[in-house]
Amino acid sequence: MEKKIAILTDIHGNHSALDAVLNEIDHDKKIEHIYCLGDLVGIGYETNEVLALLFSRDDISYVMGNHDEAIMDILSGREPYSKGKEKAIISGSLRI
Repeated sequence: MEKKIAILTDIHGNHSALDAVLNEIDHDKKIEHIYCLGDLVGIGYETNEVLALLFSRDDISYVMGNHDEAIMDILSGREPYSKGKEKAIISGSLRI
C-alpha cells in the first residue's frame, strides 16, 4: 500500500483553517505522519486553540518557524527590541 506524509506550514494562529486541513488529512488513511514546518503562532487570534489541537496529537513532528522563535525570544527575554510590554501581553494570552 502506498504511504504518504502531510506537510503543514504557516498556520499563524488560524484554528478554523487548521481544523479543516486536519479533517482532510484524517480522512486519507494513506497518510502515516504529519510534519509541521513552523509558524504555528502569530498573526491570527486563535493561537491557544492551534497549539492545543496540534499538541493533542501524537502523529506530528515539528520544526520551529521564525514567528515561533520570535515569540519564544520575547517570552525568554532574548528579544533585544522588546520593551517589556510585548512580553506581558504574550505571557498573559498564550497558554504554552
